Amino acid sequence: MSHIIRISIQNQKIYETSCDNLINKLEKINSSNSVNQDYKKGIDSLIRNISSLKSSFAGSMESESYYRLTRDLSTLEKEVANLYITARDQVLDDLISSLPPEFNISKVISDHGPLAIETLDYLRQNNIQQNQENFDKYMPIVKEKQLSQEKIKNYITNAYKMIDECKIPDSIKYGIKNRIRNIKDMADIKDIYAVIQSKEDETIRTVELINKVIELLEKQNFKRAHDPKNKNNYWHKWIYDEENDKIVFKFRMINDSNNTVEMVVDSMGDLEYKLGNYIGHACEKTTEKLLKDLNEQGFITREQFRRDFETNDKVMRKQIDKSKDGGK
Repeated sequence: MSHIIRISIQNQKIYETSCDNLINKLEKINSSNSVNQDYKKGIDSLIRNISSLKSSFAGSMESESYYRLTRDLSTLEKEVANLYITARDQVLDDLISSLPPEFNISKVISDHGPLAIETLDYLRQNNIQQNQENFDKYMPIVKEKQLSQEKIKNYITNAYKMIDECKIPDSIKYGIKNRIRNIKDMADIKDIYAVIQSKEDETIRTVELINKVIELLEKQNFKRAHDPKNKNNYWHKWIYDEENDKIVFKFRMINDSNNTVEMVVDSMGDLEYKLGNYIGHACEKTTEKLLKDLNEQGFITREQFRRDFETNDKVMRKQIDKSKDGGK
């Protein structure tokens, strides 16, 4: 008999790395001499907001605070993504030159991304005065309009470029590209850059969690299992689970008794593995020690245990349908 363990993990500190990543992206935009000065002012304001959020993540681990902060981070991810990808867009440069000085271009772009660009272009094409009042009035109309195939292709191309620049494994890039390649309307396009940015930050946080789990298991005489096909590399797989829209990392640990455990960590903060057939109830002791160490280091955990029959293969298997796995 064995048991399958699922641990849902919360830790605000791993979100600090996401904040750092967003700030680095904005600073990269500001370092360019070609970016509009009003745009840079909006970027500076956004950097201050992210820095403030990062400080908040270092505070209370109360559940209500945790979810509020992660929600705020999601909003900032969208704003950063919209500014990051459009700052280099020639179309945007042309639009800015025709706007009145009081129009806050960085604000509407960060809030609405491609929808803002299409709305401003609609006002210009129809000789409608470009101001905030008309922007707010006509944006719902533009949202329902059918874009030309050329414009759709251009947005997807820009999205692909953003994906290629992201700090995520190739297999995850493939999965995200596969998800967005067939989008056809403004409803999907308006959030296209925000989705990509969120996946990069999810990957960064998943890596943080993976490193912590490995560190704690190594204290229990586990070590990383090598790839049978290449003894110089550790065995692992990055997977983009399209059905559940999450990023998954699989890796294996092996202990001194030659017991191998396959660990599954995903971007939702869940860790799952199967332990069984260890001498002297070592499997229960391993789990108890891991939970204790996680809680002592400020991780809030919720555990689920399920009994299962032991099989000949002691490595835990978890099938994720409709996904593309592999990658480095």
